Amino acid sequence: MIRIIGVDPGMAHIGISHCLFHPDKGLEVQNVWYIGTAKEDKKRGIRTKADDLRRVEEICLQTDEIFRHHPADVFAFEECPSIRQNATTTRKCAMGWGTVFGLACRTGAVMLEYSPTTLKKVVTNIRTASKELMIETLEGRHPVLKAYKLARTKREHIADAVAAAETAAADQIVIGLARAYGKALNR
Repeated sequence: MIRIIGVDPGMAHIGISHCLFHPDKGLEVQNVWYIGTAKEDKKRGIRTKADDLRRVEEICLQTDEIFRHHPADVFAFEECPSIRQNATTTRKCAMGWGTVFGLACRTGAVMLEYSPTTLKKVVTNIRTASKELMIETLEGRHPVLKAYKLARTKREHIADAVAAAETAAADQIVIGLARAYGKALNR
């Protein structure tokens, strides 16, 4: 059995899933989390870059707590998007992504990264699948996700985190690791 944490990282919205994977039984979602950070009200006079640092600190505190209490053998990340039209948005997303990735690196787990189209292909078999199709497909496979009564935005990020874990579970690296762990435990 392999413990996989799937992550859809960003600055404003982060989805995290904690799953168990066994090659013969598939993936089982154990828990999911949504972390949201909001911009500070500009009326308070906080500079944007200082506010970004405050938000990174929020991300650090919340994700570190999750990672400490839910150990993983593998971390599966949706890759950080490059938004060519908006450098500020790309910078903020990268700050959030790098923060979560850095915390995960400290655990010594295997780190994997997948593109959004790869996640869609693995989950729905359609590279251009809509967010709604992704959510519906994942909720169908993992009924526990329906128990979380979340707003659409939060559901999207949770779905992407579970999709990252599913993609890792389909990765030959993880399958081989799970089999090797199983053989080692059976000795």
